[in-house]
Amino acid sequence: MAVTGAVLGLLAVLLSLVAIVSYQWVSLAPRLGIRTLYHLRKIRIAVAVTALMLAVMAKRRADGDSGWVYLGTVLALTPLSGALHASKTLVPLDHPEHVDATEATIDDDSMVIGVEVDGQAHAWLVRTLIPHHIVHDTVSGRPVIAAWCAVCNSGLVFNGIVEGRSLHFDPEAVWRRNMVMRDRETGTLWQHFTGEALVGPLEDSQLDVLGGRLMTWEAWTEDHPGTTLTRDTTADEWEGLFSKDFTREFLLDGAGRDFASRGLGGVTATDDRLGMLTEVIGIEVEGHAKAYPIDRLQERGRVDDEVGGVPVTVTFDSEGNRADVSVAGQSKTFKRTRWLDWFEFHPNTAVYQ
Repeated sequence: MAVTGAVLGLLAVLLSLVAIVSYQWVSLAPRLGIRTLYHLRKIRIAVAVTALMLAVMAKRRADGDSGWVYLGTVLALTPLSGALHASKTLVPLDHPEHVDATEATIDDDSMVIGVEVDGQAHAWLVRTLIPHHIVHDTVSGRPVIAAWCAVCNSGLVFNGIVEGRSLHFDPEAVWRRNMVMRDRETGTLWQHFTGEALVGPLEDSQLDVLGGRLMTWEAWTEDHPGTTLTRDTTADEWEGLFSKDFTREFLLDGAGRDFASRGLGGVTATDDRLGMLTEVIGIEVEGHAKAYPIDRLQERGRVDDEVGGVPVTVTFDSEGNRADVSVAGQSKTFKRTRWLDWFEFHPNTAVYQ
């Protein structure tokens, strides 16, 4: 009887721990599937309840005080179930304040992502985006979503209106080396890289990408002297589970480097043509994809190439840390991201040598 109680007690504690780190398991094992992530809250609650029931059984069957130890441990762990959810550690910023470029007191070499909407230029500091991951903002009176993926070191700005309704998002997890977001209004899961609704009531819908140029603040203000900037939050305004500085540094040094460089454990593919964390400019032309490593662009400054038989020019301004792409003489949108992210969604991509 005592042995049975010990087994039940240890199993209960193990399941409690599984419930706490359940969202991280989907990131580490993406083959569990996006629908597992979609239903994970229900699964997590079921696992936590099962752990509690096993702990009660262990208390009845274990000898002495050991049963109380198991039950007490599970009772202490149960409230932590889901505590490490991304929305509690990476709290989105809603309705932030703006400042004019002339009032912004930031270094010229600070990195920003910027967008122009109906003639109004606006920018977000990368150091603001990193701990929040998602900023619900307004540019020229239009709702926009600035979203940053720390694993792929890439930011995009989306239209906040989808199929006639305003949506708000929380970071959910990492899946396929890229952030997945869940909208608060319908619970649908969305892929950051593609803007596609993966599963939920709005499945197969698409977020409209408005832009997201990454460059230094000096370069952005040179191109857009009338720009506005989202004000960074203070430590007192931060509502995350851990401190803002710790969260930012962990994402820069922990999740962004060590975790990602090891491939996030068992992801769908591996491509060693470039280092996992190599930053690239990725472009797609008529179904053909090609990646241009930024370190090579820095050396050359300008690359004239062909993608799918179409002439392509990629330029890189090292001083402003910005890239531009033109296809057949016309400006072309592109992705600035890490290699691990680009080849995940473009497994047949070519690489500029």
